[in-house]
Amino acid sequence: LQGGGGVDGALHRAAGPELARAGRDIAPCRPGDAKATPAFRLSPPVRHVIHTVGPVWRGGGNGERDTLASCYRRCLEVA
Repeated sequence: LQGGGGVDGALHRAAGPELARAGRDIAPCRPGDAKATPAFRLSPPVRHVIHTVGPVWRGGGNGERDTLASCYRRCLEVA
């Protein structure tokens, strides 16, 4: 929720520092869950950003598949 690299970092740079502050306000977000924040400075028609935390891959025998599926389900529910 704090903006790392790749797509996450690009979203945070485009949305401005308000997105990181909003992420801190809704933390923690557990793996498999999803939460929404305003989109701040992202261009319309973007109004919200849905954040999710994917699983850490540990070989596939630790529920990673179910956690990833939960990410998708929760994003759709939040949307």
